[in-house]
Amino acid sequence: MLIILASAKIMNDRLKSVPDVNLSSPRFQKEAEDFARDMAQYSVETIADMLGCSRQIAVQNRYSVHNMVVLKRNTRLKEKLTT
Repeated sequence: MLIILASAKIMNDRLKSVPDVNLSSPRFQKEAEDFARDMAQYSVETIADMLGCSRQIAVQNRYSVHNMVVLKRNTRLKEKLTT
């Protein structure tokens, strides 16, 4: 089963700060990271075929997933260097 949730009109990956809001930890964080890492390895054409979407949407998805993977990798490296 494959479920990806995204805005139907705009995929905006920029966070907006919300003051004084307690955020919970994602229940499936590891699974999401594994999924993102796997998706980042696929070509745009493969993603479009797998998701049954246009090439333009596949480009946006690959860009978003790739950025998540790179950000996570850089965060881990920074943590290692500071400890």
